[in-house]
Amino acid sequence: MLHYILQVVAFQILFLIIYDAFLRKETFFNLNRIYLLGTAILSIVIPFIKIERIKEVVAKDFNIRIPEVIIGNPLESIGTIDPQIAMQAGINLEPEPSSIWMIIVISGMCIATLILLIKITKLFWLAHQHPKQWLGNLLIIKLINSTKAFSFFHYIFLGEKLNGQEKSTILEHEIIHVKQKHTLDLLFFEVLRVVFWFNPLVYMYQYRMATLHEYVADAKALEHSNKAAYYDNLLAQVFETEQFSFVNPFFKQSLIKKRILMLSKSKSRPLNLSKYLLILPLISGMLVYSSCSVFKNKQDVTVARTEVKEVKQVESGEIPFATVEEAPTFTICESLKTNEERKQCMSENISKHVAKNFNTDLASELGLVGRQRINVMFKIDKDGVVTGAKARAPHPKLEEEAVRVINTLPQFIPGKHKGVSVMVPYSLPIVFQVQGKVSDDKPADSADNNRIQKIKEQSKNIDEVPFSALDKAPSIDACKGLTSEKESKTCFSMFISKYVNEKFNVNLASKLGLVGRQRLNVIFKVDKDGKVTGARARGPHPELEVEALRVINSLPQFTPGQMNGKAVTVNYSLPILFQIEPANKDKKN
Repeated sequence: MLHYILQVVAFQILFLIIYDAFLRKETFFNLNRIYLLGTAILSIVIPFIKIERIKEVVAKDFNIRIPEVIIGNPLESIGTIDPQIAMQAGINLEPEPSSIWMIIVISGMCIATLILLIKITKLFWLAHQHPKQWLGNLLIIKLINSTKAFSFFHYIFLGEKLNGQEKSTILEHEIIHVKQKHTLDLLFFEVLRVVFWFNPLVYMYQYRMATLHEYVADAKALEHSNKAAYYDNLLAQVFETEQFSFVNPFFKQSLIKKRILMLSKSKSRPLNLSKYLLILPLISGMLVYSSCSVFKNKQDVTVARTEVKEVKQVESGEIPFATVEEAPTFTICESLKTNEERKQCMSENISKHVAKNFNTDLASELGLVGRQRINVMFKIDKDGVVTGAKARAPHPKLEEEAVRVINTLPQFIPGKHKGVSVMVPYSLPIVFQVQGKVSDDKPADSADNNRIQKIKEQSKNIDEVPFSALDKAPSIDACKGLTSEKESKTCFSMFISKYVNEKFNVNLASKLGLVGRQRLNVIFKVDKDGKVTGARARGPHPELEVEALRVINSLPQFTPGQMNGKAVTVNYSLPILFQIEPANKDKKN
């Protein structure tokens, strides 16, 4: 929604710049009227236009749909996940709250609609109160004790105090407004003012259109009137005009000078019509931008979901997986008839390979809990060999493991495009659901004793160990009396959670415009001296990451953790979960 609004505003700015710089002073009034109406409509419509041909010609990000690799419980629906585990994994079981900005926009539209209805009602009440007279298809309304003059559809309002010559000139002017249906133009912009009430450019459009209407009516009326007398009518009146933005007033003080200047202006040369051609490259550029824009889709409601990923075409001879005519594939998929079937077969077998070969204990060894995600990108070259594997994950060791597994993929039958072997980029999301009942980084229960013992054996002779392998957790004064491993770890975790709850700026996420459930992953170490070091964070916004690091780095000095009676550096991972409500902003971690 925000992206669409920004596009509309940007397009309207460009259209108005062209109008003000090149067209506003020309006497091609009818063409200018078409320009203002047409560009106002185009600015609203172009963001919805997606021309596939442009997507094929312009180098851009391509969208491909591939399955996530889920390590844990791959097909469990969110609706069946235990709420506590879902909270730990950062999965929102509740419907997303309505955006506060959407509520403000809709409220503004309702108020703007009410104001418009009040104006229209007031206008018809004015017509009802005063004497009326039909003149052909026109309804002349005589305004008692007034010099006002304006029109609305076939209604022409004339002040009783106007003399006969003035009434004749003004009537001719207002009849032109009626015949050319100028009221429809102004009502169109009134509707835009309701929908885009927050956009000042709509008001600028309407003002320019109202000015243009007066130019048109003046030019037509002068064909049958004396120019000097017409000037006198404009200058000698008491400028008393009814304040309706959708009527065409004869006397409007802010426009009198402009109207006289335009009346005295010579007609524009036919050569100046070429200025209207400026709109063609402008519209072309807008269509290219709109066609190449990518809108994000809402997250699906299952953990095992299909997602949109982006792969860039960065070199000649490199064809995105989404558009390659013959996708790279395994030997077992070669016999499939269609390219789509071969793509599906390839994706499924890559997912199986990763799920089978990935070290599923690594996340636990690193002290990570809940749902973790790795994004992997790699290429299959013209010989079918995997190259250029890269990964992004909550921890460098997870990235290393993901790259290791991808590099063990067998050689593929290379992809082909137009009969030639090509390099194909590929993107693969890997999701970790660390199993076992965990809460606030508490040690696993007895079912995981064998795994923990294995980690302890591996960590026996090193100075940096994961939290789960410690004999005794780092401690503060409140935890020093605790003797058992489980009690010390629980006390440490509870202290960290409580500290972050108290110190974190709970209003920051709301100020950044975030709503719903947000997740921050924080990793840090408590060194042999009990000091917090190496803090890193990943979250939905850089300012949230900075705030998380500020809080973690402000932790007090601890009594260091111990392994085999020796002080060691401890790796610790902390997930921070935010549930931001429009009316009630609570933070959970």
